[in-house]
Amino acid sequence: MIQRVYIWRVLALGWAVNIFMMSTEGFGGGFSRILLAQLFDFLGVSVSLEVFDIIHLALRKLAHLLEYSIFGFLLYRSFRDQDHPAWQPNRAAWALATAAAYSLTDELHQAMVRGRAASLLDSLIDSTGALLTIALIYLFSTKSRLGQSVTSHRG
Repeated sequence: MIQRVYIWRVLALGWAVNIFMMSTEGFGGGFSRILLAQLFDFLGVSVSLEVFDIIHLALRKLAHLLEYSIFGFLLYRSFRDQDHPAWQPNRAAWALATAAAYSLTDELHQAMVRGRAASLLDSLIDSTGALLTIALIYLFSTKSRLGQSVTSHRG
């Protein structure tokens, strides 16, 4: 069982490194803008510059939400007591606090990278991504427990 905890911790650490790497100059708005333009060209999609900018911004914010959703999940699993599979609010709080703190350090890192800028809004979106995943874990855990309780009372 203890090996699983270390696997989740290594995965969480690896994802944190991935987030750090995505905060470098090479993965800024210019890079994603080029990728999106190439995708639109490949698909034969033509939109006005204003619509393109809105789609680009939405996709970048969605990427923040998704990368921290994944991070929140990995953190929860890495903090979780493997011998106790039920919902653990303390572990969830630690996972959320760690994701939020890392998000702030990530924005600080971006403030020091040429071509990037720090944004508290991005940090809020990041933390929201982690929170959404933690909430889903809670809902699935509670639903699972409720289903087991109903089944055991039928027998």
